[in-house]
Amino acid sequence: LSNGQNLSNAINSTARGLTGAQSSANQQVQQTVAQINALTEQIAQLNGQLAQVPAGKDAGTTQDKLDRLVQQLSGLTNISVTQSGDGETITTGSGAPLVMGGQSFNLQTAPGAGGLQQVLDSNGNNITASITGGTLGGAIQIAGKVIPGFLAQLNTLASQFATSFNAAQATGFDSNGNAGADFFTIPANPANAAAGITLAINNPSQVAISS
Repeated sequence: LSNGQNLSNAINSTARGLTGAQSSANQQVQQTVAQINALTEQIAQLNGQLAQVPAGKDAGTTQDKLDRLVQQLSGLTNISVTQSGDGETITTGSGAPLVMGGQSFNLQTAPGAGGLQQVLDSNGNNITASITGGTLGGAIQIAGKVIPGFLAQLNTLASQFATSFNAAQATGFDSNGNAGADFFTIPANPANAAAGITLAINNPSQVAISS
């Protein structure tokens, strides 16, 4: 009984840890989008300043600052940078505009299936699937694919183990002569098996160890 309780507690704890990590990654999607918007606004302002520098004048300090901001932006998400007459034009990997000359285009977030944050371009188009790089791409992958994959495996483990153990218990009799009752209880919804597995009995006399 003690080992059974320890096992169910460990599975519960692991499920909570994974769910918590998923929630943190989901929050990071929103936070990173806010950082991206702040950087693109600054880059657009610097583009505007560079466009006003007379030909032949040194704009090194402003250009250096712009380059640093673009480098920071590339660490947050996959981008494409091209030069134009108005300065640098920056788009996402899917081609959604982020900066065009002196104008910036903010990304947005909106909850999707299961509450996972989706990333939308300035026109409201969902571009989540096309974001693969940087901090934003990593957070999207962790929240939407990596952790759900681990949780699915853990739920399967909890469900199959409890079902098999209960089946073995049902073949025997307890010390009162009764047919073995379930040793573990698992939720009806398989998606909650790991978070909800508990010990179904609390008395050693209920352990069906007699044939």
